[in-house]
Amino acid sequence: MAAPAKPAIVVTDLATSGDLRVAFTANDGSHTMHALYRRSDAAAWSVWGVTRVGSGNLDISGLDDDFLYQLVGLEEDTGYYSFPSDPATGTPTDGAAPTATGSISLILENVRTLLAASASFQSLVSAVDAAAAKAYIHYPAADSGTWARPGAMIDHEQGSPEHPLVGRGGGNTYGETGQVEIVIEADIGASYQAKGQEELAYLEFANVIGAIASEIKALAGTGSYLHATNFAFTVARADPDEEAVAAFWYRAVIAVTVGVS
Repeated sequence: MAAPAKPAIVVTDLATSGDLRVAFTANDGSHTMHALYRRSDAAAWSVWGVTRVGSGNLDISGLDDDFLYQLVGLEEDTGYYSFPSDPATGTPTDGAAPTATGSISLILENVRTLLAASASFQSLVSAVDAAAAKAYIHYPAADSGTWARPGAMIDHEQGSPEHPLVGRGGGNTYGETGQVEIVIEADIGASYQAKGQEELAYLEFANVIGAIASEIKALAGTGSYLHATNFAFTVARADPDEEAVAAFWYRAVIAVTVGVS
């Protein structure tokens, strides 16, 4: 008997403390579905002790609120297991978390939406779509337990946003402007971590950042996406002589000038 094909999964937050829902699309209605999960800062996977038969929902409880989780599904046919599904992510919350409102938060959230729409960023973080990619883009003050490389953090530059007053006899138009920094970090591929491979490591990362920048520039100002008027870039590598594992990663800062009319 051959192993079944891998299932498809979608993960959603149930907005009740510690709970995520895994929606399975099975290849056969008689097969058993298994869910595996881990926190993004953990190496080991856990197997959820409850299964289901065929397509449908499987709820996982007892997770840590406000931490990003990675999940995969397996499809079983009488002891024969599929390969893992494509990974999905979710962050359980207690349903009381605030949402972005007002000019300070909304600008950040709109930049987050813009970055998540980049196909190259989705590929970098292994997200299946823009919604999943958002889980890897964090607001300021996120600690190391809630995000890990690859990922991004966004924040206003000091003194931003600005709220110029208009209509005081001058020819200005009312608007909100500001500059947001997108900080993207990713590990360097094992092939390019050694001394003598610095140029290739740079190119590997810079190619990805360039593709992300091109995509968000093309999207900015279209449809419901935020308007952006300028992009500036900085790319830096951690010193490979550092003793911590953090030596083998790159960081890029994309400074995005935005305007809201």
